Amino acid sequence: MTDEEINYRTLRKIEQMEKNSPVLSKIKSDFYSSLVDHLKELKERLEKEDNSQKKMLLKDEVENIKKLSLSIYELREKKILLAAVSRARGGNPDINNLIEPEKKLFDSILENMLNSR
Repeated sequence: MTDEEINYRTLRKIEQMEKNSPVLSKIKSDFYSSLVDHLKELKERLEKEDNSQKKMLLKDEVENIKKLSLSIYELREKKILLAAVSRARGGNPDINNLIEPEKKLFDSILENMLNSR
């Protein structure tokens, strides 16, 4: 995912890529901040909506996007943890698709693992 905007369809595509690949998929460097912005926008639309049917649809969309987001994060988190374990044991895991917040997580985990040895 490089130039696509954040929406349910793109999130579902990212989730499928993460599920089907043993390595991290490529995502935009601002993925997490774009996701937060998108959720804020949806919540604002939800608050302003007067039509109860549209309000229900927006509420469902917000909940579905939250679930997808958590799933993507957890899939990526697991891969980051496994990569840190591999690196701590002398391996050379593929970490090319880490974005900045994930690099910080990876480095922190790796440092803690190496210090505990």
